Amino acid sequence: MPGPPPPTRRRRPGGPRTALTAITADLLGVPVGVAIPLQRHHPAAVLAICVGELAALVAVVLVGGPVAWAAFLALAAALVALAATNRHRVLAVTSSGVLVLAASASGRPTRPLGPAPVDLDLPRPRGLGAPVRLDGRTWWVERSAFPRLAQARSFRAGAGS
Repeated sequence: MPGPPPPTRRRRPGGPRTALTAITADLLGVPVGVAIPLQRHHPAAVLAICVGELAALVAVVLVGGPVAWAAFLALAAALVALAATNRHRVLAVTSSGVLVLAASASGRPTRPLGPAPVDLDLPRPRGLGAPVRLDGRTWWVERSAFPRLAQARSFRAGAGS
């Protein structure tokens, strides 16, 4: 007779989309409506390097020559450099305003940095990445976080009325 089914991993209700918001709320100790991940490099640049590296890998497999290997290794090094320099932040939309948090290389919030500027403009989601001006620099919301960005825009619109 078979035993009980193996234990399964429990997920938070709402799936992985709510995980960042829940982690941010736990870190801050206040309810968070939505948390938006930001990255320093434009998503199109990251995508271009990734596609280039895949094309170079195909060339290595098909041709195997030194030029193909050199291109592959150069693009792999560029991708590593891009990943190493791609700092992350998280915007947490709360009932009292928007807070900026530092984040690890994986995008997990680590510590609060303070309130966002009051004139912070959350752009409309479009293209590969939406620019957010923060402390005189451009940060990017990548396409996978567009539902969070739209939700944050609606929260802020509701709070402003």
